[in-house]
Amino acid sequence: MGKVYYLAWLTSPGTEVKDFLISPAGQNKAWYIAGKLAKAVPGLEIISLAERSARWGFFPAQRVLWGQGAYFRSFWGFGKPGRVTRRLHRWLRQAQLAWFLAGLGPEDTVVAYHSLLTAEILLRAKAARGFRLVMELEELYQNAVPCTPRERAAENSITQAADGYLLAARSLTKKIPAGRPFAVINGNYALPERGEPAAPASDGRIHCLYAGTFEPAKQGAQRAVEAAEFLPENYCVHICGFGTPEQVENIQQKIAQVQSRTRCEIRYEGLLTGTPYEEMLARCQIGLDTLAVDGRFVETSFPSKILVYLSHGLHVVSGGIPPVRESEVSDLLTYYQSQTPQAVAAAIQRVERDRTADPRLRLQALDEKAGREIRQLMEQVQNL
Repeated sequence: MGKVYYLAWLTSPGTEVKDFLISPAGQNKAWYIAGKLAKAVPGLEIISLAERSARWGFFPAQRVLWGQGAYFRSFWGFGKPGRVTRRLHRWLRQAQLAWFLAGLGPEDTVVAYHSLLTAEILLRAKAARGFRLVMELEELYQNAVPCTPRERAAENSITQAADGYLLAARSLTKKIPAGRPFAVINGNYALPERGEPAAPASDGRIHCLYAGTFEPAKQGAQRAVEAAEFLPENYCVHICGFGTPEQVENIQQKIAQVQSRTRCEIRYEGLLTGTPYEEMLARCQIGLDTLAVDGRFVETSFPSKILVYLSHGLHVVSGGIPPVRESEVSDLLTYYQSQTPQAVAAAIQRVERDRTADPRLRLQALDEKAGREIRQLMEQVQNL
């Protein structure tokens, strides 16, 4: 029996997400999958491709015990003060990955978080070494960002070449070969650990939270800010998330413009992770999933923030893209009916805050189901 490797972008134990060039949402989902894999297969090795954000320094390779019998491993790297060093580091990371995969054999299994940076390397290595491959597909990037013809071809090929699949949305089953084993895991179903509970807001207002990307194409932060213009003064909208320096500046300017026209307070919170993020979730009653519903990317992606909101007991307002409507938490959400700030604000005010059903009970059941399905998927692939 060979070994199982999980290839993803993850921080090393004990380090902050902000020290790495990775998506906090992607990190959250990847750690969840890593935990389920560690329980499902013995001797898992987690291989991290995450790059440090530092401009200077040398970062040695790591191999440390992660827990549950699994090990965490990272490649060595260096700081990147300019464009040339960034390109050099990217080449180095790809070369390190290719070298690692060249040492595998037909008895080994690689579970790989899908990326345009690794698609060609995985295709070549699988053809040469014959290892089993499980692709974790969160979305199809050619539907979300500009891609070269070569990148589109590699993405199409890798989605057909795997032996099994971990899919973020049921709609992605239309993109993989019929008959291949798969499991649909929308996101992190785990409930937060019960420590000392953070204090909820006690100012008499209804606090709403948008947490996520500031990317203009996805419109989520922008739409949440615009909706605040049509909320009364007993509401407060918090905006936290991440983006390029230009995107951060633009969302702050947007907040200032809308704030001048509304009595609903809008608070820019920056990027929150760890305990500060947990405390923010505890202070809010409503979570906002206001991502665009008219782009190609919405057909094959599930907003992971929905599960984060639900796991902390928040009500969720969503635009209801197909992957969300088809999910097993669909009935727990409140939907807005048109893509206007007024419609979003109306849905926020329509939320039934006296809801008796606890969404965390649903997530607990889905968490247990995810563990079973990942175990079954790995057994099917390893027995091919």
